Amino acid sequence: MRAVTQTAYFMRQGAANLSRHPLYAAVGVLTLTVSLILVGFLGLFLYRANTLVDRLAGGLKLTVYLAPEVTQPAADELSRVLKGQWPEVKEVSYHTELEDRERNLKLLPAELVADLEPELVPAQPFLEVILDVDLLDQERAEALVKWFSALHQVQGVDEVLFGSQKIAAAFSLLSGARTLGIFISLVIVLAAVFFVLTTTRLIVEGRRREIEILLLVGATPSFIRMPHYIEGTIQGIAAGLLSYGVVWFLQRHLMTTLRSEALLQVPLDLLPPGMVAWFLAGGILLGFVGSALGLVRHLRFLR
Repeated sequence: MRAVTQTAYFMRQGAANLSRHPLYAAVGVLTLTVSLILVGFLGLFLYRANTLVDRLAGGLKLTVYLAPEVTQPAADELSRVLKGQWPEVKEVSYHTELEDRERNLKLLPAELVADLEPELVPAQPFLEVILDVDLLDQERAEALVKWFSALHQVQGVDEVLFGSQKIAAAFSLLSGARTLGIFISLVIVLAAVFFVLTTTRLIVEGRRREIEILLLVGATPSFIRMPHYIEGTIQGIAAGLLSYGVVWFLQRHLMTTLRSEALLQVPLDLLPPGMVAWFLAGGILLGFVGSALGLVRHLRFLR
């Protein structure tokens, strides 16, 4: 019963403390909200960055051209070797000389193809290797490029074509984006914690005489600190719910706009489970940390 009474007191006191400084409390909630949204979108971008690399690199495909005398069983054996050597190889498909010629004809201008004998178009059998970008990182990509570059030394392999420069540039861009994203996220999080810390500081300063009286009548430091922890937690919960509402509205508005004006049915998911969890858990964590830091700095006499 005592625990329930104390919890109710802490909740009331925490809410009352925020109501004493509504402007600062509102600024703290809004700052947390903006921080949660920006960090969430940065995290979502970095999480799905491999898909961006795949597009920048043109699909991460390799073409292994084979000598004309190579049979399909031999090509199938080479395919098994590639898959066994590299887990990053998602699919290997064999294409005949005829298929290669048809592909090359489609790449030529129509006016040139009209007067050209198909047999004059160079062609040879090849393997098309598709990589799984989700299993690749910059180090593995560099090793894969080096290994495939030496594959032409294998008997029956004429040439290996792939955008090694595009792959390296894409992963280099990804590495830079991740570093920048982590730095920006850190700055945003520190700003949010600072505003919560400032709000806690103002509330503590306003209650200094009350806190001194509580200490004189036997209140423990934990008893005095708890309402302030709840203040930060309330701010974090409010910011998490507000963040969810803002992103949900943004997603709904974008999808409605795309459907009505551009007539596009684009699957847009800005609220995956990880994002929702970040809004709630991240808001509570940032609010609590901000309050705790404010107490460490301005309630030293409680130690």
